[in-house]
This record gives sequence, C-alpha cells and structure tokens, in this order.
Amino acid sequence: SHIEITTRLVVTLARLLTPPCRPIVTGGVAHSEDDTTCRVPDVFVTCAATPASGMFDQPRLVIEVLSPPTEGEDRTTELDFCKTFSSLEAILFVWQDTRRLELHERATDAWMVKGLIGSGTMHLADLAIDLGMDEIYAP
Repeated sequence: SHIEITTRLVVTLARLLTPPCRPIVTGGVAHSEDDTTCRVPDVFVTCAATPASGMFDQPRLVIEVLSPPTEGEDRTTELDFCKTFSSLEAILFVWQDTRRLELHERATDAWMVKGLIGSGTMHLADLAIDLGMDEIYAP
C-alpha cells in the first residue's frame, strides 16, 4: 500500500500543481549540493530548477507515507530536519494502514498542525491545492 499511496499522491499533485512546481519521487533534499546531511522523502514538491546533483535545496512540501518501521524517524528526526528549510511551507504525513493525514504548516512564528481522519480534504494553502482522502486512498 505504501507504493500505491505514493503513486496516487504523485499523480494527484502533478495534476493539481501549477508549473514550474512539480512532485519529485527520486532525489533528496539538502541545504546545498555539497551538504552531507540530506533526506530522501517519499514525495516532495519543488518549484525550483533541477540541480545537477539531484539534491534539492528549495522544497516547498515534503510528504512521508508512514509505515511502522519508519514512522518514528519520519515524525522526529526527519520532521526536525525538514523544518530547517526556509522554503518549506508544509510537511504532510500520510498513514498507509489507515485513512489519516497530519499536516504541519508553517505559520508566521510557529508550525501549526492539522489532522484529518476518515474522509475529507486537506487544504495546502501555500500551494493553493486541496488533497482529497478519496484520491489518496482510492481502492
């Protein structure tokens, strides 16, 4: 289900985003091309040109599809690392085993957290898009 959810997210984001913004599934995020500390999210959105190194330094949205083996690291170490990018406006956690979303969205002086369980739509204000639970968790 991890791969299926990730694929649905990429297809949905590609349809909703306005170029040059696009979803990326291969490549990582780092503060510079020669930075040795990087992360490879399940999906991220950037509106910047593709760097030669494949390490993007201007993510706008990071998405992690949570699975039991990686959930702890994704919700702590990776979350903290991603929040250090000034370009990043949101981090979305998507549970693979239950219909649940958690959005960490940058506000003026803090990060706000919104949750959604079961059904509905998650609005990502910075990118001006809505992600529907039915699109993410389609059978």
